Amino acid sequence: DHKHFLREVKRGAAITVETRLLDHDAKRFHLWSVMREGEAVLAVAEMMELHVARDPGPRVAPMPEEIQARLRAAQLPADAVADLPHRARAISV
Repeated sequence: DHKHFLREVKRGAAITVETRLLDHDAKRFHLWSVMREGEAVLAVAEMMELHVARDPGPRVAPMPEEIQARLRAAQLPADAVADLPHRARAISV
């Protein structure tokens, strides 16, 4: 995970968090999130997550095709990903 804390958030602030899917494969998905107060960017985070099957025991496993299809539909186009602020250089699928 990579996090950029850019501005302090005061108690009671009305914030929004937006999360985008940057990339994925059968077992991993790469997310980017931004926290805002109005138009001001407060923090940005980039995460790599794993799909874990529970049976017969916890292990990394391919996602069902239905989930992979939903991820394909939600994934940002490469040109939109390139324009996101505060991207981590070392995280990729």
